[in-house]
Amino acid sequence: MNTELRDRLEKEIRRLGDQLLRDADWTEQLPWETLTSDADSNYSWARSESLYSGSAGIALYLLELGRYTGEQRFTDAAEKAITSTLEHCRTTPNPYYALITGRMSVSFAALRFFERTGKRSYLDAALELVKNCKEFLTPSSADDFINGTSGTLLGLLLLHEASGEEWLLDCANAYAEHLLRKAHSGHQGLYWDRTHRQIRGLCGFSHGASGIGFVFAEAARYLGNDALNYIAEQAYFYEDQYFNPAVGNWADFRKGIYRDQDQQEHEENYQNGNMDFFTDGGYMNAWCHGAAGIGLARVRATELLGNPHYRTEAENGLAMTYKTNVASKNIEGNFSLCHGGGGNADVFIEAYRVWKDERYLAYCETVAEMALEQHAVQGSYRSGFGLAAPGMEDRSLYMGAAGVGYFFLRLLDPVNTPSVEAPPLTKNAPKAGEQKAYTTLGASKAHLHRTVLEKMFPRTLAALSTETLDAYFRQSDSNRMKELPSFVAFVEELLPTLANGDNSKAITSAFAIEWERYALEMGVESAAYLFIRSQMELKRAQEAIGAADFLRKHVHIDKYARLLDINDISLLLYAHPLGIGEQQLSPFGAITMSIFATPQSVENSLAVIAEHIDHAPEEREQINKAALNQIQQLLLAGALRLV
Repeated sequence: MNTELRDRLEKEIRRLGDQLLRDADWTEQLPWETLTSDADSNYSWARSESLYSGSAGIALYLLELGRYTGEQRFTDAAEKAITSTLEHCRTTPNPYYALITGRMSVSFAALRFFERTGKRSYLDAALELVKNCKEFLTPSSADDFINGTSGTLLGLLLLHEASGEEWLLDCANAYAEHLLRKAHSGHQGLYWDRTHRQIRGLCGFSHGASGIGFVFAEAARYLGNDALNYIAEQAYFYEDQYFNPAVGNWADFRKGIYRDQDQQEHEENYQNGNMDFFTDGGYMNAWCHGAAGIGLARVRATELLGNPHYRTEAENGLAMTYKTNVASKNIEGNFSLCHGGGGNADVFIEAYRVWKDERYLAYCETVAEMALEQHAVQGSYRSGFGLAAPGMEDRSLYMGAAGVGYFFLRLLDPVNTPSVEAPPLTKNAPKAGEQKAYTTLGASKAHLHRTVLEKMFPRTLAALSTETLDAYFRQSDSNRMKELPSFVAFVEELLPTLANGDNSKAITSAFAIEWERYALEMGVESAAYLFIRSQMELKRAQEAIGAADFLRKHVHIDKYARLLDINDISLLLYAHPLGIGEQQLSPFGAITMSIFATPQSVENSLAVIAEHIDHAPEEREQINKAALNQIQQLLLAGALRLV
């Protein structure tokens, strides 16, 4: 870096620090107001605690500024701010323990204060804040890095690295078990956080599979358990299939309905049969979604796992970020850490750290020069809210000016200013490799492999003997490209060798049901499509049932439903945005469903159903009434659909 740019950056980080000191209200426990918005994009100022948008993040910037400049006023203000924020947390319970946006983020900031100052009180406060963190482990909790349980897992391991407190590993193991339990199998690899607001599981560091993979790779190295890399590799493997070489980026699968306009757009595209709207992802390049964050995870994966494939993926992320944030020479965007040029530059800084290639720092210098130019032209840094909040400069670490300053510090001192977007574990755990008492953190690769397969085939594995399974997992290939076909082939070869009996029937039926469930789930093109489709088809069904010509309507089994007859039991399988549902049907319900294997009018179906049931003539009306009611219920449930 030339002297002129260094001088400009050092002047600017001090100016930002002075601005933040002037803006602080020290009569408040949370000294700074930062920018926020509601669902209708109405912007206002509010006080919050988090690293992302609150006082903890600004305090962390001032701490690093004081360290770099040696100016005590910044360090004093930082300590005053974090002490006040910690007091707020002590008196304000909060069960939201996310690493970047929740209570764990304040603990993370306090941990950094302990590391910089050596004051044990900060570490004690950091530990106290998370003593009840298991409250965050609920079936509905998010699992992503920024808002969810995977980030919290990393925070717990960072605290353990600093303190050695054994109870932290107990909590961390509970989080690891939770993440393993909530993983979903894709066509390949694993993903998390399946919702109706996306096409499929998300790619990316902040909200997608990369961030969770990063956490498990860090855990594997720190704890000395290479088996945990299996989870990391499956997260990366999931994303592999959604890299588009023509674009140079990974797909962004968000497709949410947040406003009335979104609902209308979804309905119109469904009515027009525009399936591409629901299946084709967009492309964004940021830490939160896209190449910059995914590249950041792959730089670290290259360092930790040594697989040359990850170097290739890292270079794809670096190339896209160069195109987006360096070659464009665009000062009109934002330079925030969350989804702006400053945050994207983290992948260049980490690439420099690992490969010592000076061109990556040169790329960061170009980004920094553009940021400085934006401020010179506009008099402020555009916030992460972008053009939606013109002229409103945020102060926060991830969305505002403090984050721009933190990027400048990273560039000025890349070795000593640690990443807040991908904070690594830098030591080895005490007794690394001896964590076998912990069911997930100390698990073998075979155990993790088995747990993943149990999510898809729980009945099948439960029906097989322990000896049979142990033998299989000892020799099985846990490469996800091979493991599913290998397991299916294993079961199919095993079935003919079983003696006829209850266990043989149990294994055969369990496998038949679970294979059909898996095939049905893999046939779902888009969770967002299923969501709007269920809304629209329910409305159609309600209108048809109330119409005078309902008997003339034609109906058939929905394409996302399956009727299975297994050992004299009829099961209805149906896909919905969150997975595959299952319901046992009565004999009457099974007959009704089977009639519609080919499209039938409701009127004709009543006669066919009656033929399947022994009845006296005077019972015909009652049977028709029952059949009509059954058809209507199956239509409303989505198992049957109007042609």
